[in-house]
Amino acid sequence: MIAWILYGLLILLGLLSVTILFLKITLEFTASYAQDTPLHFSLSVSLRKGRIKVDIPLNGQDEKKPKESKQVAEHDKKTIKDYIRLLQKARDFLRDAIATYRLSRPSIQSRLHLENVELMAVYGLGDAAQTGIITGTAWGLIYNLYALLGQVTTLYTHHFDLKPVFNAKGFRFSLKVALRLRLAGLIYIGVTVLVNYLRVTRARKKNKPVRA
Repeated sequence: MIAWILYGLLILLGLLSVTILFLKITLEFTASYAQDTPLHFSLSVSLRKGRIKVDIPLNGQDEKKPKESKQVAEHDKKTIKDYIRLLQKARDFLRDAIATYRLSRPSIQSRLHLENVELMAVYGLGDAAQTGIITGTAWGLIYNLYALLGQVTTLYTHHFDLKPVFNAKGFRFSLKVALRLRLAGLIYIGVTVLVNYLRVTRARKKNKPVRA
C-alpha cells in the first residue's frame, strides 16, 4: 500500500515538473522616472495569462559604501607581454562570443517572444533647436535598438511616444517590456549556448571553421 502511495506521489511530482517546464511565463519589466523623483523599477511575473501574478519591486535599499581595499595594486608589476596576452584573450573571447551568438541565434529567437514594448518620454532642453535635434537622434536610436532586439527575440507589438517640449526644460519617461517564455525553452537556450561555445573554442584551438 505504501509503495503505491509513493508511486502515485512520484507520478504527480513528475507531472507537476513537466507542467512547470512547459508553462508559459510572462516577465513584465517596467521603469519610470520623473524630474525630482527617484528612478523606479519593478518586475512582474505572471503565469497562465495573468491568472497568477507576482510583483517584485527592484528598487534597491540604501547602497553600502564599498570598503577601501588595503591591498597594493599589482598592475605596476605587469610587463608589456602580460598586457598583450590579456588583449589576445579578450580578442579570442569576443570572437568566440560572436560566433556562439550566430550559431545560437535561431534557437534563442524562436523561444523568446517579446510581446510588447512601450516607451513614453516627455522632454525639453529649453531651446527649440536643440530639442529638435535630440528628437531626431532619439527616434533613430530607438528603432535601431528595436531592430537589434528583433535579431534575438520574436517581436510582436510596440508603441513609442516621444513628446518634445520646445519651450521648457524637463524630462520624464516610462518603459514597459513584456517577455514571454517557457522554463524548458530557457534551459534549452542555456544548453545550446554552452554547447556552441564549447564547439567554437574547440574549433579555434584546432584552427578549423565551425559549421551550423
